[in-house]
Amino acid sequence: MFSAIALGSNAAYVIALLVCLAEAYACGSIPFAILIGRNLYGIDVREHGSGNTGATNVLRVLGVRAGLSVLLLDVLKGALAVVIARFILSYAAGDAAAAVGEAHGILGLGWQWDLALLLTAIFAVLGHCISPWLSFKGGKGVACSLGVIAAMMPPVALGLIVVFVTVVFLSRYVSLGSVLAAASLPFLILLFYPGSPLLLGFGVALAAVVIGAHHANIGRLIKGTERKFSVGNAKRKDQKDPGDDAE
Repeated sequence: MFSAIALGSNAAYVIALLVCLAEAYACGSIPFAILIGRNLYGIDVREHGSGNTGATNVLRVLGVRAGLSVLLLDVLKGALAVVIARFILSYAAGDAAAAVGEAHGILGLGWQWDLALLLTAIFAVLGHCISPWLSFKGGKGVACSLGVIAAMMPPVALGLIVVFVTVVFLSRYVSLGSVLAAASLPFLILLFYPGSPLLLGFGVALAAVVIGAHHANIGRLIKGTERKFSVGNAKRKDQKDPGDDAE
């Protein structure tokens, strides 16, 4: 009897996990910068400014309204991926949650289900960074990461915003703010959610993804060639500049 329950639980877990990973990657891959730029402004932001599809380049090229719209939508798609996954995993757990014998963590269903949710969050960010709609290229995952974290750990998300805004305000380097905010993620998790190796591991992995996506920016920061943030002075097609991008 127990083996039958375990087999059913394992099958439900694997199916739910695969569905969640797929929906999260799909949500994360939606290129709002391209959709807004092309459909509302007739501009492909990949051919302007830094050529990046993140909110920072959109703000530079198309203005504050477009930039904030892309920022908000990128945050929301990350949060939506997690909300959908939370529903799917909670539904799939069903009576299996009782067999797990644990009632703590993000979902309150045991570490296995929390792990599935955290993997889902990472896949949403990967969808943003490696979008199939953009020939497996994309943004740098900052806004989408904020969305997935806000949906799971709101205090950590607020802490990340404070770090990012403070660094950008003092330095005017969006990329530096993004990198330092990502680097602070594991420490913020330790502060607000102590005693959770699973969450800490997630924080380290997500920070590595975001920081890795900024490797070119880090190189320019070290060389002193990174451009400081400003609005409305993006270079056009014939003056393309790597720039300083958060995403």
